[in-house]
Amino acid sequence: MYRKILIPLDGSTEAEAVLPIAQELITPDSDVILFQVIAPGRSRAFGEYTVRREAIRYLRQVISKLVEPPGTWRCDAAVSGSVADGIVDYAHREEVDLIAMYTYDRKGLSKLIKGSVAEKVRKLASVEVRVVKASDLVPAG
Repeated sequence: MYRKILIPLDGSTEAEAVLPIAQELITPDSDVILFQVIAPGRSRAFGEYTVRREAIRYLRQVISKLVEPPGTWRCDAAVSGSVADGIVDYAHREEVDLIAMYTYDRKGLSKLIKGSVAEKVRKLASVEVRVVKASDLVPAG
């Protein structure tokens, strides 16, 4: 299926809910990268090394909660002024086959003000982008 999959996470439980769906696409030969974009202001305030270390620690905790995930998993983080650009640039550099990510599916004024990172990634990426919405998630219970 997919040789290399990028899963951007923002620290939210909503974004982490992509993982069970993404795991269906992962084979034992897949290379899976959990990735987080760090805002430049946070990097300047706390130091890039510190915030990257925090992000990678968080991503490793996410992996540790998975039950026997297939494939090879790794974590990375990068500073970027734009979340969408950071994801697309990293995906290009790592030569991923697929980006699997969550969208908050904003509507109305919220979408106008904040925009959609997933929509921007879809427009900019040269690879397939699978976007998961809240309605795609299976409710727990």
